[in-house]
Parts: sequence; structure tokens; C-alpha cells
Amino acid sequence: GATSIGNAIQLGRNTLNPVAGYEKKAMVVFTDGLENTSLFIHDVAGSLDAQTFAIGLGTAQQVSAGALNEITSQTGGYVLLSGPLSPSIDDQFRLQKYFLQVLAGVLNTSVVTDPNGMIFSGGKVRIPFQLSEADIDATAILLVDRPGIEFLIETPSGDIMTPASAPGLGAAYGVGTNMNYYRFTLPLPLGAQPARAGTWYAILELPGKAAGRDNVSGGIRYSFSAHAFTNIRMDARLSQNSLQPGASVTITATLTEYGLPVDHRASVSAELELPDNTLTTLALPETSPGRFQATMTATIPGVYRIRLVATGVTTRGIPFTREQLLSATAILGGDNPPPSSGPSTKTEDAALCRLILCLLGPGAFGRFLTEHNVDPKAVSSCVETWCKSRLSGPTPQELAEREGTAKP
Repeated sequence: GATSIGNAIQLGRNTLNPVAGYEKKAMVVFTDGLENTSLFIHDVAGSLDAQTFAIGLGTAQQVSAGALNEITSQTGGYVLLSGPLSPSIDDQFRLQKYFLQVLAGVLNTSVVTDPNGMIFSGGKVRIPFQLSEADIDATAILLVDRPGIEFLIETPSGDIMTPASAPGLGAAYGVGTNMNYYRFTLPLPLGAQPARAGTWYAILELPGKAAGRDNVSGGIRYSFSAHAFTNIRMDARLSQNSLQPGASVTITATLTEYGLPVDHRASVSAELELPDNTLTTLALPETSPGRFQATMTATIPGVYRIRLVATGVTTRGIPFTREQLLSATAILGGDNPPPSSGPSTKTEDAALCRLILCLLGPGAFGRFLTEHNVDPKAVSSCVETWCKSRLSGPTPQELAEREGTAKP
């Protein structure tokens, strides 16, 4: 019932600070609520000294989007909001995709492609993804809602890498909870010629009874992601001049190859899912070499989910793709200042309560009050009532009003 994002940030920062031996440290703030208990983000934002990302689970009304923007915009991170989640395949994997994208950003890798789908018993799916001579290594990740899919990688020459053959090729194959992945350095020494640039395929197969397994009723939902540690990078950002309906939302993507602009060799579009679930596509014109930008108006209150897709060719003419997920939001009152603890914090209040109750004791002012016909117990009771109210946090009614669930 209580959400103290500031305390979580403080704990995360204090946990990260003493950790040594890494070139880069980052923090992900994951929350499903509005701030309603100190410490608040406003109280600790100035202490952030590591790249910070935020993932908000819920609708625009249920998450402190403005406050989350405050911490991420200052540290080179960004905010991703889930919006209302449905039983759809996209929503099934949305949060996992968000965390994978954040991980890619921290590790300076790029998302090559990120499709979802469903496979049925006896079926086979081939998912293409483009790797180029500018890519150094690749990670192919398969998320599923339940196990059972056989996951293989096909090179541009048609050679197949399996879980069993991966270690002998210098690749890694890993298995997690409803997740499998391959990680391999390019070129991959498979086939007559080492494999690198071209169209690769993730091959998904779901054996049926003919392969000695029972049929899987209803099929298996999957999400495939290909990431690359690469010299072709897309840096995508979103900015809003307001968080209220009618806000102007600017989407910017910058494409570089070996640090130089991808000049008139690519196109970028934004696939938008509006708060009313309608879909539309927004083209981003190339406003300067390698820089693509477009602006839209957030007229409908809610979360705008954006899938940014770039397609182009390298300087050698090899195709490449890049993807990134973004979020925008519009909510009535979205520009209201975020809450802060003010001049007094809970720790200071607790110390004050202890001091006053100590002074009212029989060995201190309590005797003086008794001599002047003032009941020290009555005074202590008043102080204790105030302290209990001050230190107990918000009431259920106050939480309901803060969360927007109070009954009229």
C-alpha cells in the first residue's frame, strides 16, 4: 500500500557504490505505484551518480512518470511504461523485453530485431535477422511462456548451430526459466567459410507426436531478440514539453557507423500504439546526416507505446536493422510538481518524538509540570498521538486518494 521510490533509490545506490571491478555501473528502478511515502525521488535525485533507467508497471495514472523522468533524464537513462497489460502476445513479454533492452543499453549492445509470435505442435518457424561486417558478436535470445521449443541458429550459408555444437564453435548456449540463448563471436567458424555478414535465421521447432512427444495444446508463445555488440549504433530518445494531454512529443534517432553518421543510407519509422489501442506509423525524416526526427501530439490521456525501427545498409552495402522501444505518457495533472519530504523527514521526526517524551519523564520536566498542576501523562499522551500520526505513514484513505482509487 505504500510506495517509497526515493528509499529504494537510496538503497540501490548504497548497494552499488562499494562494488568494484566494473567499468560501468547502472541501476534500474522498477515500480508499480505512485510515490506516497518519503523518501521521495525529489529528495534523492541529486545524489544519483550512475546511469539510471526506470520501468513503470501500470497505467499512466498508476505510475509516477514525471518523477521517474526526473531521475533518468539526468543520468543518461530513460523511462519505459508498460501501460495496461492484456492477454496479448506483445503484453506477455513486454516487461522482459524492457529489461533486455535496458541490459543492452548498459552493455553498449544494440537490438537488431525483436519479433513475437506463436508456434504450434509440429510447426517450424524461421526468423531472419541481419548481421553485418560491423558487428563484433551477437546474442540470440528466445523467451517462451512454457518450454518445449527446439532453438537453432542458421548462418547465411545455411549451416546449423545447435546447443550441442555451440561450445565447439567457441559459442555459449544458456538455459534459464522459459528462456534460451546463444552468444557467439563473429565470424562464427561454422561451415566451409566462417559466417559473418548476411541474413541469419533463428529456427524454432515444436515437435509433435510424430517426434515422440505429446502435442502442446494451444501452442507456445515466443519472443525472439537478436542483440549485437556492434559498430553500427542507434541512439533513440524521446522528449516531451509536457506530461499533460496536448503535449508535444519529439522522437529522435541517431545512427552512426564507426562513430560517423549513417548519411542517407537508412530510414527510420515509429510504430505507435496509442492509449485507445489504435495503431499508426510515424515516419522520421532525416533532418541532418544520420539524425532522424519527428514530432507528434499526445492528445489522448494514457501511455503511448513506441517501437522504433531503423533499416539501412553499411558503407559496404550490407543490410542492417536496429530496434528500440520507447514510451510517452499524457495524464491530467501530469505537470504537477512531484512530492517531496519537505524540511522534516521521518528520521528527524522520530528523534524529536524521543526527545520530547524523554523531557516529559518523571526525572525531568514531568515533576515540574506536576508541581504546577499539569498532568504530565496527559501531555505525553498528546505527544504520543502526534508522533504516531506523524510516523505511521499515509492512512488507507490517503493512499486511495493518492492512487486515484478513493470512492467519491
